[in-house]
Amino acid sequence: HYPLRRQRQMCIRDRIHTFLFAVLFFLLSVGFIKQRTFASLRINTLSKVLIISILYGLVIEVLQGWVFIGRSIDLYDAIFNGFGCLVGYGLFLAIYGRESYV
Repeated sequence: HYPLRRQRQMCIRDRIHTFLFAVLFFLLSVGFIKQRTFASLRINTLSKVLIISILYGLVIEVLQGWVFIGRSIDLYDAIFNGFGCLVGYGLFLAIYGRESYV
């Protein structure tokens, strides 16, 4: 029963990673678009936010492996972080449309 329990926990963790990075992508996108101080952030916003979000997820995984004791780099976490960014991208397009954000 132990491997099944561990597999179920992994599934829940993967969904949490996906959800959190979808929210991160969506909120960063809306924030970049609605701010007025830096006009350059409003051009190609979704591409910039996608790069920032994916790099953020990768940096977190690398730091877990090198800095924190008892933690390790998990490739699946990084994959589901990236997948969450794509879900956030789709969510943003579904709500706001393409317009000039791409």
